Amino acid sequence: MNIGEELVSAYLQYINNCRFVQTGVYLADIQGEIDVVGINIDKKIVYICEVAIHLETGLQYVSKNNRPNNVNKLIDKFTKDIEYANKFFQGYTKIIMLWCPIVKNQGKYAKYNQINDLNEIKESIKTKFNIDIEMIVNEKFLECIAELRNYALNETKNNTNPVIRFLQIEEKLKKHLQSINRSDVSVSYNAVGKKIRNNMHVEYNSLPKNQNDIVYLNNLIKSIGMATFVKYYELFVNENYSSGDIIQHMKQNENYTINSLRTKSSSGRRIFREGLEKDALIIISKSDNVDINTREKAKNILNNNK
Repeated sequence: MNIGEELVSAYLQYINNCRFVQTGVYLADIQGEIDVVGINIDKKIVYICEVAIHLETGLQYVSKNNRPNNVNKLIDKFTKDIEYANKFFQGYTKIIMLWCPIVKNQGKYAKYNQINDLNEIKESIKTKFNIDIEMIVNEKFLECIAELRNYALNETKNNTNPVIRFLQIEEKLKKHLQSINRSDVSVSYNAVGKKIRNNMHVEYNSLPKNQNDIVYLNNLIKSIGMATFVKYYELFVNENYSSGDIIQHMKQNENYTINSLRTKSSSGRRIFREGLEKDALIIISKSDNVDINTREKAKNILNNNK
């Protein structure tokens, strides 16, 4: 079992509502293989996905002489993928995706830069096929996992998909432990705060008002995404905007599925409804899992709302 392909398969099936999902689709005519194919029959959408789970090195395919070869390798793979989709899925909307959790930015003047590689790949495929590749990398990858977590948390039936089943176990266990912690009066507020700070590697000035465990807020932040929360902070804070208004605004600017938009809108509004927005901004401003511009913007919002 390839866990990366299983994760993408779960997302296509349960978030993008694909009735048919297949991993390792062999391309006999052109000697290749597509990692994951998903078909949403109702909307006539086919998802063609390449999956690269390169954790230590980041996205790094290499040539025969052991040199980085992301651009040539992925242009070749996507070219075959698109030719396959054009041949067998006429009349379908084709969404071509790269799923990679870690893509590094080695610096502006580095000889090899993975972010630059992605830009070159996107430009090449756009020029050749007029198709924009959807890059599910870094924070977007994490946001997709958060969507699956949210689905698993709300799914009551046993699920045979190994990724969803694992997340079900994890989320139900978290919920169970939070319930125990809230009822355990012997655990002091300061002790919980110290434990949380050690686990999160950041220092907090406060904890959520109605929770003894920062994990609850952290899960909400994962569901919406740190960058998304900061980017649309002014919409969430404005009570004149309904959830539908927020979804529509994000839809015009982001390439998220409708289910993803609903999850993000719901999580963002819940953070404000429970008075946790300041704590969320503190977490984001000190996180190593988001870009520096988002961290600085979170700090500015905090400073302006003291």
